Amino acid sequence: MFFYGNLKHYTFIHLNSLICMKKIFTYSLIAFIAITMTSCATVLHGTRQTVHVSSNPPGAAVTVNGLDKGVTPVDVDVKKGFTGETILLKKTGYEDKSFQPSVSFDTISLLNIFEVIGFGVDAVTGALMKYDPVSYDVPLTKKP
Repeated sequence: MFFYGNLKHYTFIHLNSLICMKKIFTYSLIAFIAITMTSCATVLHGTRQTVHVSSNPPGAAVTVNGLDKGVTPVDVDVKKGFTGETILLKKTGYEDKSFQPSVSFDTISLLNIFEVIGFGVDAVTGALMKYDPVSYDVPLTKKP
């Protein structure tokens, strides 16, 4: 009788341990799937980036894809992508000057190289790329 009571107690503890291990495994699996299914560059660095634009002389109006963004010197929030967005500077008495900031590969995206969905999300959102450099000093030319 004494042995049977201990066996019952042992069975209860063993069953509790199995349930606990199953919960830990389930939560670990959910966390693993959540981490590997995300797009690292999109989550960590976003799909937009701030670029500083200044001009010589200062005071030029800045537009990005036709939208007013302020007057130089100004920090401009631009969408990332495989080609940079077009930034246009206009100042009275000076020729208009447009440029596209240089883009380069964002190495954080390599965390998704084996996760096709996450890598695809980074590619579609433009988060695979980053602006480098992030500061531009644009010389303006006087009109003749």
